[in-house]
Amino acid sequence: MARPDPNEALIDVARGLSSAKDVEELLDQILSKAKDVMFCEACSILLPERPGGDLIIRSTLSAEEGGEPLRVPPGKGIAGEVFETGEMLNIADVQGDPRHYPPPGRRIDLEARAMLTIPLVDGGRCIGVLQAINPRGGPSFVDEDIHTFQTFGSLIAVTLMRIQAQRAAVRDAELRREQSFAREIQLSYLPSPADMPPALQFSPYYRSAGEVGGDFYFWHPAGDRRVIAGIGDVCGKGLPAALDMVRASTLIAARAQNLAAATLGEWVTDLNRELCRLMAPGRFTAATFLLADLQAATISVLAAGQTPPLAFRGGAWESVGCRAHPPLAISEAVAYRASHFPLAMARSWLLYSDGLPELRGADGSYFGDAEFPRLLAASGERHIIESLSAAWRGFGAEGAEYEDDCTLLLMRDARLRPQPVYEAMLTPEATRDVRAIAAQWCEICGLRGKAADLVVLGCDEALSNIFRHAYCREPGPLRALFSVGESDLEIAFHHEGDPHRPCPGEAIPAPCPERAGGMGQHVMREAFDSIDYESESDGAGGRVLLRKRLLDE
Repeated sequence: MARPDPNEALIDVARGLSSAKDVEELLDQILSKAKDVMFCEACSILLPERPGGDLIIRSTLSAEEGGEPLRVPPGKGIAGEVFETGEMLNIADVQGDPRHYPPPGRRIDLEARAMLTIPLVDGGRCIGVLQAINPRGGPSFVDEDIHTFQTFGSLIAVTLMRIQAQRAAVRDAELRREQSFAREIQLSYLPSPADMPPALQFSPYYRSAGEVGGDFYFWHPAGDRRVIAGIGDVCGKGLPAALDMVRASTLIAARAQNLAAATLGEWVTDLNRELCRLMAPGRFTAATFLLADLQAATISVLAAGQTPPLAFRGGAWESVGCRAHPPLAISEAVAYRASHFPLAMARSWLLYSDGLPELRGADGSYFGDAEFPRLLAASGERHIIESLSAAWRGFGAEGAEYEDDCTLLLMRDARLRPQPVYEAMLTPEATRDVRAIAAQWCEICGLRGKAADLVVLGCDEALSNIFRHAYCREPGPLRALFSVGESDLEIAFHHEGDPHRPCPGEAIPAPCPERAGGMGQHVMREAFDSIDYESESDGAGGRVLLRKRLLDE
């Protein structure tokens, strides 16, 4: 058999390699062409199974005999040394070379005498090894053989990288499709804005660190005129966190109706026990819950492993004081207890996961250091989600580390609120206006029936006292302020009269601004939990402060 012309063989090899698409087919073509080009008894190619793993042998012998390819452990044999060093070895006496490593466990009829081993290099990285065994034209491979084999190896390296890049692109595309599908499934568990109850409005923002994540938000009806809302943050990232997120959010939705007969603390305690049984050891979920009771006009707050929510009060965002609890699914022994407030205490409630303040920018600072407080101080309640999310994304635009998911949820009380301030000259007509406003505040605070009637009558009596005693039955300036604190409704009446000055035809009053009275004072004491009379230091004007407790002790 005559040796083929090396140049013609290389052209033929290049033509065949450029059209190969299947890796197994490509390897067989390489070995067959290499054996012809090198005019030798056998050729082998050794490729790493994985980084740092065995070299897998495929040769003309194994292709002819069939069966599984042989393995060479890392660093073993002549091939292992060439793969690690990236340097060619041309050995005339293989059997006498201490580096020779005949793979055990399989009989090979061919005995290697001379062997040429070259690295397959892509840039500075060795991606495999090519061997020619036993030249037919002499006892060893000569310089011309080496040059031909290295040219052939360069073609092979480029083609292998092309095939590997194509396979990697296919794998990446499949992975992206799978992740996109997983994201669609995950997002389907989040509520839609169309599901909002009429009295409450929700504005969410969600961004995962990867294609899928472990954060989630929710709002669900929880019995008659009750709504449970909140955010959750499952530990970890990627698909494991996404699966736990689906588990936790599904369980919350399924158990929401149980809140009709339980307090929020009892409900979360029961939820925690179930998650302890369902989630693997070491897995947990941090969460913040809001239970809005539109009938009782109260809101219950519970933070489990997360920062307490913020409430928009008095034109500013304030942290809500509530108990600290561990995350869910850590211990079944935890007894969770909620904190309770009047729903009208704040118009809006803001919840956020730790991915918001813990985003780190290129300069090493965190979003929560200065930017978050600045935005809270500068932003109003209606556009806080848009402001925070835009600033958060901009903060991390260059060199940021999006190491965690980020979730925001704004809950806004959409009920029509009475006016908080009323200013007029105190007359019988103004008294009727104040009575109407007081009745509206009673409604929004959950005061009904006798309790509301007493508050309205108490306001009427307080204004009558100011009109008779501070203004001596003459019209005078009145400023009425209505506000809701963490536990009570507060009504303040400011006037510019002097309750100590005697009116015409009356005796000089006692120094106490609270006049001894009949049924009017009794009504006020029945209506309010505290009544305070304050006078200006110069005696020109004063204030009557009325407080009605909205929550039981």
